[in-house]
Amino acid sequence: MQLLLTLFGLIAFGRASYWTDAQAKDRQFVLAAVSQSGCLLRYADPSLTSNHDIVLAAVTQNGNALLYADPSLTSKHDIVLAAVTQNGY
Repeated sequence: MQLLLTLFGLIAFGRASYWTDAQAKDRQFVLAAVSQSGCLLRYADPSLTSNHDIVLAAVTQNGNALLYADPSLTSKHDIVLAAVTQNGY
């Protein structure tokens, strides 16, 4: 419950830039965040911007999140397809 309240507060008030280091590295927290607002990927720890599942969730929610993905994933077919499909191309 605390995770949901914290996540809601961070998204609702645009406070993602105030994520703690622990939150930015927490896989569950980041996955929940990017599933709601894909571009929050920009605040994730680099170890998670290279995580296939997290990046896929982010670009599925907002194709522009591809900008914040680790370059090693920006040429992966399923990730690019999800990004362009979400953006209507």
